[in-house]
Amino acid sequence: IIAEAQVENPQTISVGFAQINGVIYSFCAYQKDDRVQTDTQEEKSRYKGANVIVTKGGMENLLETPGLNNEAACAIAASQTFHQKYSQHFQPVSSRISYDYLHGTSNGIPLSGITDITGRLGGTCPAILMAAELFVQNPSAQFVKSEVTLNYAPQRELPEEKHATIFADHPALRITSRVNRIL
Repeated sequence: IIAEAQVENPQTISVGFAQINGVIYSFCAYQKDDRVQTDTQEEKSRYKGANVIVTKGGMENLLETPGLNNEAACAIAASQTFHQKYSQHFQPVSSRISYDYLHGTSNGIPLSGITDITGRLGGTCPAILMAAELFVQNPSAQFVKSEVTLNYAPQRELPEEKHATIFADHPALRITSRVNRIL
């Protein structure tokens, strides 16, 4: 059974942390998706970026985010539990690790859980990098809301790219990021 394909109104929230210059930054990212048609004329969801909340310290600090909704709180709690168990058994070495939490409904019944783990050695999301830089410049900041956008047709600018920094610019993909708010 492929649970993701059977979930109605799916939303993925990625929760994790990155270590940058010896400092831990935790994040909660609401994935932005769009629909595209495949060669067989099927509609498929495609990752378009994320709206990200970043804070200093461990994932538990994300629970203090002003206006945090219930699904994000559940995603953070599930990710913390999953990370604890995962770390006990595998002792992962990474500069960034995140857990994708999918929620939606199936036949009217709420459905949610961790669907994917991503670990990296070196590198992270541009939205997290920009937030980390902002925390260095503004040590009193507690949370930074930023976003990363993937534009698969870069010949036209998306509204999310306005006032954004370009991190990659290729004929088939432009990646941009910007800080939206400091809390």
